[in-house]
Amino acid sequence: MNYIKLSMENIVGGVDNNLINKVEAQVTSTPFVSMNPVSVWRRALAWFVDFILWFGVLGYIFALATNQTTSNGFVLQGPSAVLLIFVGFMYYFLTEAIWGSTLGKAIFKIKVLREDGQKIGFKRSFIRNLSRVIDMLPLFYIVGLISIANSNKKQRVGDKLAHTIVVKTGF
Repeated sequence: MNYIKLSMENIVGGVDNNLINKVEAQVTSTPFVSMNPVSVWRRALAWFVDFILWFGVLGYIFALATNQTTSNGFVLQGPSAVLLIFVGFMYYFLTEAIWGSTLGKAIFKIKVLREDGQKIGFKRSFIRNLSRVIDMLPLFYIVGLISIANSNKKQRVGDKLAHTIVVKTGF
């Protein structure tokens, strides 16, 4: 599917310095994306959806497979806990590198882009997601939340290190 992005600019020109409207049309294969940073709340809701999917659903499947369920749910220990953390990292890393968004981000119509508006690719996604370790400190993404609150571009530490921004998609 192709999308058309129109832009209009008023310029002064011509022999008589008349106001001229300059209209440009650009055909692109990607939908329009606003470069306005997304609020921390929308990001948090997207993260919560991903967390439920990754930790709740996948964690429970891992627990069932390794007999680590309890009467109250599950407790993962040892290799299965490490594997769940690795799978979670790979989920964020690959989905953001390939599509720019996770399932949670897609539901809330947000995506991760480079600061220049291009796809983040594998290198930036790796840096961004490895940096979650810093953003999660000391608990519940406190460092990341403080970073977002004090950034004009609403960037957490991982976004700053990878030169990425989280923006709203669609019209």
